[in-house]
Amino acid sequence: MKFNIKLIFLLGSMLLISISCKEQLEVSPIASLKETQVLKDVTTASGLLNSAFAILRSGNYYGRDFVVTPELLSDNTVLVNAGDRSGRGLNQSINLSGTHLNIYFIYQAMNTVNLIIDAIDSKIIVITSQADLVAITRIKAQALFMRALFHFDLVRTYSYNPNYIVNNWDKGVPIVTLPVKSKADIIFPERPTIVAVYKQVETDLLASIELFTATGTPNPATRFAPNRAAAQALLAKVYIYWAGPLNTDKYQLAIDYATAAIISGATTLSTTGNLVSNWVNASTTAPNPESYLEANFANNAENLGADNSLQTWYTRNVNATTGVRITGWGDVIASPVLLAEYPAVDIRLTGLLQQARRDFEPATSRETRKYTGGSVFGLKNTPIIRVAEMFLIRAEAFSFLSNDVSALADLNTIRVRSNIPALVAVTGAALRTEIFNERRRELAFEGHRWFDFTRRGLDVQKPDGSVIAYSDFRILANIPLGEVQANKNLEQNPGY
Repeated sequence: MKFNIKLIFLLGSMLLISISCKEQLEVSPIASLKETQVLKDVTTASGLLNSAFAILRSGNYYGRDFVVTPELLSDNTVLVNAGDRSGRGLNQSINLSGTHLNIYFIYQAMNTVNLIIDAIDSKIIVITSQADLVAITRIKAQALFMRALFHFDLVRTYSYNPNYIVNNWDKGVPIVTLPVKSKADIIFPERPTIVAVYKQVETDLLASIELFTATGTPNPATRFAPNRAAAQALLAKVYIYWAGPLNTDKYQLAIDYATAAIISGATTLSTTGNLVSNWVNASTTAPNPESYLEANFANNAENLGADNSLQTWYTRNVNATTGVRITGWGDVIASPVLLAEYPAVDIRLTGLLQQARRDFEPATSRETRKYTGGSVFGLKNTPIIRVAEMFLIRAEAFSFLSNDVSALADLNTIRVRSNIPALVAVTGAALRTEIFNERRRELAFEGHRWFDFTRRGLDVQKPDGSVIAYSDFRILANIPLGEVQANKNLEQNPGY
């Protein structure tokens, strides 16, 4: 695979790793170094792990594309008038073949976390105190979390849901758990089964949770790095994706881990009074109180820019008097079918969606306010997983286990705090539909909608009324051509 060649020189591209406030270690290409020269103590391990965290804010990942593209591919959004936009996003909005998500590059970061895990397991890193032991335990827990997140995001992008395989195409994504330290380590892996990938994700998250627990401080105050509650929340999400007609046992596991994340105390569910302010006032230093983990933009040097950030795709900053654009394009706005899902009293409609303010757009057009906070345009954290989703995961799992009372209670928790009436006496399939619709309202613009269709084997309804059938080859992303050409064992997805 092409990524194996890239990985050898990964550390070479990271010229400096911080080892103290005043010292820095210059790093040569990994192929010419012994691992002990790269990872020798807690500080260098921590510095290297921070480089893996940095990929979360990549424009191709949670910094932009992994959030906005799933909305464009599905039915939550439309593009503004052709005379009033930057021209980006059109191919994704029409589901043009080959313009799906492209996150294969995260295998490079996968190697970084594998280097750290391998160095810890091989006892290369020097431990001189109890504090070092606690720190290195936390670092390994965080590295395992990151490896699980990478594999999970890859498998749900490039592979079918394990309950809804089309034409027996049961191909997962390469499982990579060993580091590439030299050319001798390069491998050309095949694609294992989809369930094999889910099992690897499960294994890593369970180990991560155990190690976080062992540190004695499992939920650090910061939400800009993984913690135990984030691992529990991610595992709940993995189980609700894994659950289905072929894996009904995963519903109870989704409930168990969603509950653990909810009661962890690591986050706070917004109330009706602060739901809007928790979004619009969140900043690079003050995360949304609902977040277990955010992709953090710590300073302006990390800003993707006024034309490339997630904020510029979703919002437009204009002169209040003239209406002339200052920064941002706001190309991607709420679709009419999404807006129709919100009751008129829903605070998410009245407070988190605003008039798009364009001469060319109808007065009914609205853009999201979820990414408008911060003093610098484009410098806005991205929540990766939130506590509200845990209530909806638990509601869904309860419903499929025929526990309608508990399912309705969790659903109503999200409805009532959004200022819409609680439902009563809704059961069975009708209740599951309500939960699915509530996920749409609550998680809109956060990159969930496409995956909510595909994880349930559903056809994708487009805003214009057209349909992308689940059997359509465009449901799966195409593996980059260069990767397939470099690895003869790597099979391309059907149709590409």
